[in-house]
Amino acid sequence: TTDDRDAQVWDAQTYQLLSTLPHGETVYQAMYISDGTRIVTACGDGAVRIWDATSRALLHKLTPKRLGRARPRYGRVAASPDGKLVAAIDVKGDVADVWEAATGIPLAEIGNDALASPGLAFSSDGRWLATTGGNDVQVLNTQTWRTILTIRGLHINRIAFDPTGARLMTGATTGDASIWSIPNGIRIRHLREIGEPVDAVAFSPDGQLVIAASRDGAEQIWHAGSGELQSQFNPRRSKILAVEFDRSSKLVLAAGSDGTVVVADAILGMPITVLEGPQNGVWSAHFDTSSRRVIGASLDGTTRVWDATAPYRRWSSPPISDNCGIVERPEPDRRFIAVGCRDNATRIWDTARDELLAELPSVTHVEGDFASAFPAVSVAGDRAAIARGNTVEIYELPGGRLLRSTTHGAPVNAVAFASTGRDIVSGAVDGSLLVTRDNGAQVVFPAASGGIDAVGFLADGRVVASDAQRRLRVYDRGGAALADLELPMRVMALRIDGGRLV
Repeated sequence: TTDDRDAQVWDAQTYQLLSTLPHGETVYQAMYISDGTRIVTACGDGAVRIWDATSRALLHKLTPKRLGRARPRYGRVAASPDGKLVAAIDVKGDVADVWEAATGIPLAEIGNDALASPGLAFSSDGRWLATTGGNDVQVLNTQTWRTILTIRGLHINRIAFDPTGARLMTGATTGDASIWSIPNGIRIRHLREIGEPVDAVAFSPDGQLVIAASRDGAEQIWHAGSGELQSQFNPRRSKILAVEFDRSSKLVLAAGSDGTVVVADAILGMPITVLEGPQNGVWSAHFDTSSRRVIGASLDGTTRVWDATAPYRRWSSPPISDNCGIVERPEPDRRFIAVGCRDNATRIWDTARDELLAELPSVTHVEGDFASAFPAVSVAGDRAAIARGNTVEIYELPGGRLLRSTTHGAPVNAVAFASTGRDIVSGAVDGSLLVTRDNGAQVVFPAASGGIDAVGFLADGRVVASDAQRRLRVYDRGGAALADLELPMRVMALRIDGGRLV
C-alpha cells in the first residue's frame, strides 16, 4: 500500500505490517515486478525506486535521463513482463521515462500531451511500450526506443494491452472505445464512438473479452475478437475509477467513486457481490490469485481486504442462448439439475463439481393451453428424463445413453422423478398418467378428464397430480385415488418438501 509519505508491505494472510518503505513524499503507485522478487514505487519527489521484496532494501533510485529537467511527479509506473524494464509517467502526462531494472540505467525519455490523463503499458511480449498524456497514444519499440506508431485521438486517456497478443485497447473522454493492431496501427474493432467519457479499460487475461467503464457508472463488455457486445450494466450509477478481470476471465470488478467495489459475472453482466465500507471513492482495487478476495484503496485513507465470494450465488452455467424462455423448475436446492432452453440441447449439470454430465435432446414444445414439461433429473444424478412428443426418454448419466422410452397417447407435458430412487411419473395432455419403475415396469393410473398440468411424488411414494379441470388428486403406489380435491384455479406447478405440498 502507499500513502502521502511512504509505502508499506503487509502480510497478506495475517494483515500485519511487515515494513515501511520510506519516501518522504506522496507515493502514487507501488507494484510487484512479475517474478515477485522486487517492488517498484512511483513517487512525487521525482524518483522511481526499486526495492528487494524480501529484505525490503533499496536497490535503485531511478531519476530522469535528462539532467536539469523540472522534477517530475511520477504518478503511474509499469514493468515489462520479463521484469527487465521499468517505465513511469508523471501525473500531468507530460513525460515518461524508462530504465533498465537491473542496473537503474536510464534508457528513454518520451514526451506526451500533458492533459493530466497519463497512461502507459507494456505489451505482453515486452516489444512495445504505449504511452498517453491524455490525447494521442505513442507506441515505441523497446529495442530502439523509436516511435513506430502514433494513434491520433480526441482525448485518449486510457490504454490497455492484450495480455495474449499485440492488440491495444483505448478509451477516450469523448466516449470512444477501440482496439488497435500493433505495430501496424489498424483499428480492428471500433467498439463505441460516442457517449460518456471512458475512465477505465481492461482486457481479460485470456484475451477474449474487453471492458470499458464510463463516467456515469455504465460497464460494457465486448468479445475482443468479434467486437460483439457481450453484456452491459450499471450497478451503482457512480463514476468508475478502476476495472479488472480476475485470473479466470469470468469475473470483473469495478471500483467506484461512491466507495464501493462491485464484482460481476463478466459474461452475464450480473453483479454478484457489492463490497462496501469506505467513506470515499475506491481509487484502486485488485483480485487476489484465487478470486476470493479483493483489496481496495480508498481516498478516505483506508485499505480494505474483502471476502469477494458471492453471498447468494453458489453455481451458474454458461449461457446457452440469449432467449431461453422460462427454464426454472420449482423444486428444492439440488446438486444435479437439468437446464433446458427452447430448441437447444438440454444440459445436465453437477453443480458441486461444475461438471457437465450430458447434453440431451430438447423438450418438445406442447401446443395449446398447456405448459411444456420441464426436463427432469434424478436426485442421485444418474438418470434424466426428457419429454419428446408422446414419449418420455430416459437417459443414463453421465454420458447420456438412451435406456428406454415411455409412451403416452398424446404429448407429454409433465415429468418428475421420485425423491429417492429412479421411479418416474409422467402426464400427458389427454389426462393419461403413468409411473415407470426403475426396472421398466409401468403402472397405469386412472386418466383425468382434463389434461395433466403438474405431477410429483410425495416422500413415501404416493403420487400427486393436477389437471386442467382444476382437480388435485393423490394416489397410492398402486394407482388408487386417496384424495380428489376441487381447486379454485388450475395448478401449474407443485413443490413437495417433506410432508408439505405447495
